[in-house]
Amino acid sequence: MRLSQTKEATKEFIAFMNSHMPTIHPDYKRSRGAKGIRYESIREVEDGLYAVHSTLCKQGVYHHCFCLSMHAAHPGSNLHSPFTIGGRSDHNYSILEGCRRDLGLVGAEPGHPYRLSTSHQWRKGADDIIRRCTSEAERLLLPYYRSVWLETHPILQAMIVYAQSTSLEQLAEVASTYTGSRFGMACHMLEFRELYRSVPQNQREAFVAAMVLHLPETFQDLTEPKAQK
Repeated sequence: MRLSQTKEATKEFIAFMNSHMPTIHPDYKRSRGAKGIRYESIREVEDGLYAVHSTLCKQGVYHHCFCLSMHAAHPGSNLHSPFTIGGRSDHNYSILEGCRRDLGLVGAEPGHPYRLSTSHQWRKGADDIIRRCTSEAERLLLPYYRSVWLETHPILQAMIVYAQSTSLEQLAEVASTYTGSRFGMACHMLEFRELYRSVPQNQREAFVAAMVLHLPETFQDLTEPKAQK
């Protein structure tokens, strides 16, 4: 959290998160891969799928995000991945924004977290904000994100197997037959689901090959041996 918080404030924030997250679920542990202005607490929901509470600290303000992801750590330079649903260290995709964007909660529904704050400075009362937004993410976002993942997982897994079993030369040859746009391939899972549905059946292998070549770091993270979190 350097460059935007004092060392003392950073230590207090991290200590609170490290103690609070296991109260949400005992499997949550701090991810050592998130450093600097990023913090992540991660648990494996089921084999190969991780729930990730993350924060990004910008100019002294912490932005809380939540996602489900097949990536144990943030993959490369792309902010979004077809294998992640929700926000991960993205101040434009906070827990509140996820409720609005992904659940369609606009303020009138009984379950809408209209008083939910997902950004704050580290000051008195911040602990209450954190408790509320993390618990609401688990209550509102996790079940929906998991349902989307269950629906999309067979396609995602097939893409991983395809990337593992196909040479770069073959990928390039097949991808060259893709006639659609490569714009938007660096997308999150919800966008990927709609994008894949829009691709004609006879173009889907070419689309997958093009995506593998377009997002090399994303696929390498899932096809190569994992480092310890």
